Amino acid sequence: DIFQNFVQRWLSRGLLEELAEPEDLAHLSNSAVKLNILEEKELNYIFAACGLRYVGMFSTPQLAMFCSNLARLPSTGRGAFLGVVALRVLPQAVRSCSFVDLGLIL
Repeated sequence: DIFQNFVQRWLSRGLLEELAEPEDLAHLSNSAVKLNILEEKELNYIFAACGLRYVGMFSTPQLAMFCSNLARLPSTGRGAFLGVVALRVLPQAVRSCSFVDLGLIL
C-alpha cells in the first residue's frame, strides 16, 4: 500500500499535476494497472488531464505504455486523451514505432 499512500500524498498536494512529466505518467499509470488500482477516479482523471498537457512530448514507447494503461483506467478524460492521440500523434508515431508499440497505442 506504499503506492496508494504515495498517490494520496501527491493528489492531496496537487503535486502530480505540477511535477509529473511524460515518463512519470507512463510509469505511474503502469504501476496503478499492475497493482490493480483501477477505480481511483481522481488519479485516473489526473493521468488523462496531464497526458493531454504533454501529448506531443511522450516518446513512442512512453506513449504506447501510457495509452495501454489509460485504456484500463476509467476516467472522464480518457476519451479526450485517446482521441487527441488518434488524430494528432498517431500519424507521426506510426512512422517510427515498432509493431509492439503500435499495438499498445491502438
